[in-house]
Amino acid sequence: MRWVPLAVILLLIAMQSVGNAQDQGDLRNSLQGCINDAVSAGNFDKARMGQRGTLVVRCTDQLAREMYMSLGRGVPERNVTFPNRDKGAERKFGLSMCFSVKEKADGTPAAEFSCRIAISVGAAVLELF
Repeated sequence: MRWVPLAVILLLIAMQSVGNAQDQGDLRNSLQGCINDAVSAGNFDKARMGQRGTLVVRCTDQLAREMYMSLGRGVPERNVTFPNRDKGAERKFGLSMCFSVKEKADGTPAAEFSCRIAISVGAAVLELF
């Protein structure tokens, strides 16, 4: 009987590791989907500062929703009011962020998602885009 609590603890630790691997896989897939979609659609901006260059890709709809939800396991949500007075939340990670609009300025409910992902690529690579 003494081994039962130890077995339960080991099972919980093993399940936590599997959950973390699944979370990482979900995040990786949503990030890859968001970047692939944005680049193939030409939905990106460029920022250049001297020898440094940053590619900013934007994704919306389902891909952004998946990314936003995947980030929820490790990036805290912060409630915001956007410049157009819509209300929602953002998850900021480094120079990148994902947004969720939950309520329009006129009070109607909304469920819109978008992400802006900054990728440092250097000025030489940035010229290729």
